[in-house]
Amino acid sequence: MPPTYNSAMLSRKLLTLACAAGIVGLGACFLPPIQPRQPPPPPPRLNFQGIRRINIAASNNSPSHHMDASALAMEVAYALKRRDTKLGVTANADDSKTHDGTLQIDIVKEAALPDAETAPPDASRWIFEITLNATLTNREGKVVWSATNFLFRSLRPIVVPGNTDVWSNRQSDNLILYPLSMELVAHLLNDE
Repeated sequence: MPPTYNSAMLSRKLLTLACAAGIVGLGACFLPPIQPRQPPPPPPRLNFQGIRRINIAASNNSPSHHMDASALAMEVAYALKRRDTKLGVTANADDSKTHDGTLQIDIVKEAALPDAETAPPDASRWIFEITLNATLTNREGKVVWSATNFLFRSLRPIVVPGNTDVWSNRQSDNLILYPLSMELVAHLLNDE
């Protein structure tokens, strides 16, 4: 049997083709020309004023003395090395005399707050808040950058098994030091 001619189907196909051509043709013709986009300005950068080697020194002046200040100093030095290699700035937490500047970090307050969400069985959830002061000075003692009452709040609650002291848990140190150091270095590099 020969194929039958269906005029309704052919007219639908032609109507669809005409509509698609009209949409593309008229839409492209009457749109305003594409404007070139300007990239956003780069974030402000700290002028290190000739500082190329930074000694990171930390102390814990909080009443509770839970955090290890030397571990924080080492983590901030690593964060500075990881964060921005284009500046040519190196950081160490070894108190060597070959540095051009010193980043002094003082832990003022440290708090562990129970999280309101339900914790898994036999565990507790904690949010950490660390307040610190930080000052970057050059070799002559001139302040290049400072942050007063810098508040870090952990974004993710930390789950501690059982009735373990939240500050004695090594997992807490690891989950606090890395994000704290990365946030502090971001504020330093962006001159905030």
